[in-house]
Amino acid sequence: MLLTNSTHGYFGYSIVAKRVCQYLRQQGHDCIIFGLQTIGRVIEDELSNKNIPLFFHPWGADALGHYLKAHKTDILISILDLFQPGIEYLPRTVKEQKVVWAAHITTNHMPLSPFLVGPIKEADVAIVPSKFGLQVLREAGFTGPDIFQISHGVDTKFFSPLSGEEREEIRRKLGVLDKSTILLCVARNKGGVKNYPDLFKAWKLALGNIPNLKKEGILLVLSYPEEPEGVRIDHLRNLMGLQNHVKFIWAKPTSDWSSVEPTYEGDANGFPHQPNWGFDEKNMRKIYGLADCMIFSTQAESFCFPVIESAAMGIPSIAPNHTVFPELIGEPKAGLLADIKMATTIPLLSDIFNVDPISLAGCIAQLYEDENLRKELGKNALENTRQYGWDRILPRWAEVVERFGVPPCDYSKGTLGV
Repeated sequence: MLLTNSTHGYFGYSIVAKRVCQYLRQQGHDCIIFGLQTIGRVIEDELSNKNIPLFFHPWGADALGHYLKAHKTDILISILDLFQPGIEYLPRTVKEQKVVWAAHITTNHMPLSPFLVGPIKEADVAIVPSKFGLQVLREAGFTGPDIFQISHGVDTKFFSPLSGEEREEIRRKLGVLDKSTILLCVARNKGGVKNYPDLFKAWKLALGNIPNLKKEGILLVLSYPEEPEGVRIDHLRNLMGLQNHVKFIWAKPTSDWSSVEPTYEGDANGFPHQPNWGFDEKNMRKIYGLADCMIFSTQAESFCFPVIESAAMGIPSIAPNHTVFPELIGEPKAGLLADIKMATTIPLLSDIFNVDPISLAGCIAQLYEDENLRKELGKNALENTRQYGWDRILPRWAEVVERFGVPPCDYSKGTLGV
């Protein structure tokens, strides 16, 4: 069995790929990851999964066929954006190799992009991570037993509320001990889809309308402000006069350079956090735990790990009322949803959605001014994450494998695991 993944680090696809591969190995399956950022040699990730490298093509077109043959692959599980230029080869390759293809489908806009129809038809099974995604496929005419909804998951035992001492420690490290209200946005600055301009507009509106918030509030952002494919959100912040009210979380290497830990913006021994050497789960728990509320202004989302990981720590979220947010936030009353201002048709011939900054600012004000509401939503968020525990989610992936009659390997010393 071979599993493709488009990224390393602490990202949604990477988290899912690592967890799925580890679980399938623990169930006795022979599973490796073709990591499309793995270069030069086979690496072993923190869950003991083997990641095999690229050849020369950045999306693996010159390598995948060889790997499928060499590994005697029964099933290829792809966890990547099939609408990306450079992925067109994948359906043809699995067909030539006569390999079962389980395709994870990124459905973060609606209706279904016509550029995804072909790959879905070629796949033996399609997997979507949300009820929203399932609805998009159903409305496009895809029905039957070969469409799976398998949500992403969260380690509910690990992502638990911080103690008072832990929260004070991370607040000190990030230089926000003097702030009594902390909003946090964790969203990669790739393209414009995370919509930082409207987030900053909403925050500026809230600060202007609530004098006390301007004194005691801070918006912390975990994102690389200079990402080449993104928006220069550091310049945007400064142009909007928000230098003192929006701060970026920086990274600082440990003494042995084995990892990075969070620090304050401007630390002489640190640097802007960037996606290819990000924080591990231990540090992400600390970062989530210092927040009073998560906030997002994204234009489209197929799922949102920061919502459920922070929810497992009892932290409510504010987000636009579209795509997956109603089921992650609205239905369980785990936060507040802001109104949508307009929809925009993108080159994929599907729509994304722009939040109304005024409505987003109103949600900020509502949670700031109502401590009881904030606590109630946080409690609901914590309770809702139980359904997303990895112990409930991962067996569904085994169902996909077993659907095609692939038995566990017969290892003389038992099953693989970590």
